[in-house]
Amino acid sequence: MKKALHVLLALIFVSIGLTSSCSRYKDQKVNLYHGMQPSSEFIKVMKCTPDEVTFRIQIQFAQKKLYHIIEDEEKNFISEGWFPTTLGLEVFYILKMKAKEGFFFEPGQEYALCIGLENPEKTIRYSANYRCKIYYKFTMQIQPSTQLRPVAGG
Repeated sequence: MKKALHVLLALIFVSIGLTSSCSRYKDQKVNLYHGMQPSSEFIKVMKCTPDEVTFRIQIQFAQKKLYHIIEDEEKNFISEGWFPTTLGLEVFYILKMKAKEGFFFEPGQEYALCIGLENPEKTIRYSANYRCKIYYKFTMQIQPSTQLRPVAGG
């Protein structure tokens, strides 16, 4: 009976430990390592609503899909995912990114667009730093048409 109790307690402690380590992994912040920082001539915010931002990106990549992240000033990932980087014969691509549930884009707040080679969840197991091929900072402001545009870039 005592042995069974010890085994049960050991299983409970192991399960608590696994649960807490998984939640720490999920909550761990990723530091975006700044890659090339192009000027606003190459990346433009075309439209922004509280739920979505649209970019025109005039940079050619060898990869057909890359991982895109929009980070706010508190280093929260507002939006992220795999997106295509080519559209036929065009020298640019249009990127529409929706805010994650519970987040939204605000006028006057600074954001950063990071374009990388892989999902950060893959790299966080080894390092808290994530390398961006492209790192572009921008600040939103309201235009008369209620769209937002970048104030400062690059």
